[in-house]
Amino acid sequence: MELNRLGDDYQITTPNKIVFLFSNIYLARQDNQLRGSMKVFVPGKELPVFRDQFSLSSSRSRSSTAKTLAEIVRNSQGKLQEKSYWDNMLFEVCGLVEDAWRQPAEVIDLATVELDNSPRWLLKPYIERGNITTIFSRGDSLKSVLALAMGTSIATGISIIGDPLPTPSPVIYLDWEDNQQTHARRLQALCKGHDLPLTPHIKYIKMRNSLKNDIRYIKETVDRLQAELIIIDSLGISTGGDPSNTEATMNSLSSALSLGVSVLIVHHITRESIKEGNLVAYGSTYIDNESRVMFALMKAKEAEAFQPVVGVYPKKSNNGPPSVGYGHHALKLNFINEEAPNGDYLLDKIEITEELVDSYPSLMEHV
Repeated sequence: MELNRLGDDYQITTPNKIVFLFSNIYLARQDNQLRGSMKVFVPGKELPVFRDQFSLSSSRSRSSTAKTLAEIVRNSQGKLQEKSYWDNMLFEVCGLVEDAWRQPAEVIDLATVELDNSPRWLLKPYIERGNITTIFSRGDSLKSVLALAMGTSIATGISIIGDPLPTPSPVIYLDWEDNQQTHARRLQALCKGHDLPLTPHIKYIKMRNSLKNDIRYIKETVDRLQAELIIIDSLGISTGGDPSNTEATMNSLSSALSLGVSVLIVHHITRESIKEGNLVAYGSTYIDNESRVMFALMKAKEAEAFQPVVGVYPKKSNNGPPSVGYGHHALKLNFINEEAPNGDYLLDKIEITEELVDSYPSLMEHV
């Protein structure tokens, strides 16, 4: 059997050209078993004949999968193989992958590494290329609107917030909290408010399971669309549990990192830190550890209801200073509504401009 490492994935090709592809492999702490997703490809078929979450270490999982394969996969003579055939093959395949996964990482001489001199920022000073940015605030601080504005800047190459790369990049919005109508109206209002000629194609997915459970589908979607940014709104629900639980949080963060693209996480803040004036993200410290860039957001008390002002406070920048000229700053959002035929008022435009924090005493409290 031939084993190939494809990034973080493992591909096994058998002598009769059956291909097993394992991805998103991790060690489950509750039972110390190696788990991941597995696809099985057979000659003559472009799509996998089997795809599911799989425990490489479990004889029960292998046996169940062998039974399924014995019922659906025919050999070159058109005959079904016996379950024992698949039992033996899965035992050998899983052993090879498990041994490879547990091998220490390759030793690399740093002096020989070719440096990547491509731009650090996907959206200066907020989102680095290939890393996690976390913005966090209380529930009414417009973080979802600002996350969408950042995504729109990247998807168009035109600045609404920050300084994007000039080449538009595909964006995927993973939403656990709201619905497509809300985000579509906000997107159109942002474009109208900033005179963007075309609405960018930000791909929206309404999430129902944890990020870890759906990571295979998300990864396939990222690859298919060649997306450069994933927005996770919000981290707490994406864990499928409590973000103060280290394992639940690490599952989501590890899944996000496995996508290999920039990730913008929308998250919440602790009430205690607001009272104490030291703005801290809610939950496990691994949120801070895995994020390369972090910003706290606070809404100014002095601003008007339809012209809210949000203070933006840099909290972390692992790979150097946030960016020259970008420290504590504020963003003013102007929501312009229009009257609908039924008498309701609907959102028509959102305009965003940069302000000075020191113009707002309530924001200066957190500087």
